[in-house]
Order: sequence, then structure tokens, then C-alpha cells
Amino acid sequence: MSPILESKAIVCGIGLSGILVSLLVNINVLSAQAQTNQRTRTTTTPVLIDATMPDKILEIAKGFGTASLDKDNVGDPRITGRIDGQKYTIHFYGCLNGKDCDDIQFYTYWTGGRNATLDKINEWNRKTRFGKAYLDTDGDTALEMTVNIDYGVSTRNLEDNFSWWNKTVQSVVQDILTE
Repeated sequence: MSPILESKAIVCGIGLSGILVSLLVNINVLSAQAQTNQRTRTTTTPVLIDATMPDKILEIAKGFGTASLDKDNVGDPRITGRIDGQKYTIHFYGCLNGKDCDDIQFYTYWTGGRNATLDKINEWNRKTRFGKAYLDTDGDTALEMTVNIDYGVSTRNLEDNFSWWNKTVQSVVQDILTE
């Protein structure tokens, strides 16, 4: 090999090795940046809502209509509100001294029973997954829907329960109370 070719081959080799070194350095820098980004990236864990948080449940209730928070006759939290014009109550159960409750129950009723019959109510209860309808001691048509939130549910899940409550109320009106 001629001395000129030899020197050009050495220069080429040095140039290529410089490119390789540069590539390796850039890959290592990018890898280090990616690892740093993974360590510093914050993951947002959804906040779980349970029956110990009546204020949070009230916020969601207000997204579906009017609602207010007070206490029942034993000092447990109680939410009263309206959804699509129908008055309802959310009772808190399993509470210790008015706090640390386990679950909630939606409740509403229609006075006078209207066109409700036991046959209509029984048929509705047989075909419906959510809610329990019955005639109370005054002959009024009542509706309950218990929601277990003891270990927490996401906001979206609780909002979905409010939607199911609304659908259940509308179903009672349509299937039990109308002629």
C-alpha cells in the first residue's frame, strides 16, 4: 500500500472512530436523560372517594343538580338534593360518632303510591339490577339504591353511580308510577 493511501486510511479510520465515539456518547446521554425523566416523572394516582368524605360526595351530587349536606337525627351525614326534578336523600351507613362511614344509600319516594301496585313493583324488582322499590308503611312508593364505597372508588365510578341512580328513578316513574 502506498504511503498516501495508508495515511488516508488512517485518517478515515480515525474519522470513523470519532463518529462512533460521538454516536456512543449521544446514545449514553439520551439513555441517561430517559432514565432521569422516568425517575422524575410524576404519576397521578386517582384520589379514591369513600363514605368518610361527605364533602367530596356532595361535590359530585352538585354536578347532577342541587344538593346540600346536613346531619340526620343520630348525627350521621346526610345529603339532600334534586336530580332531574326528583327530590332524593343520600344516607350514610356504618358511621362511628357521625364519621368514618362505610357506605351510602340513595333514597326517594313518591307520596300516595300513585298507580303503583305490588305486581308492578315486584315485576320491576325482578327485571332491574340497580335499586329496590317497595311500598312503605304509608303506602308511598319508595326507592333505595345502596352503594358500597367502603374502600374507596374513583370520582368517575361515583359519578357513574349517580347516573345509575338517575336512570333508576326514571325507570320507576316510567314502569311503576305511570298507567
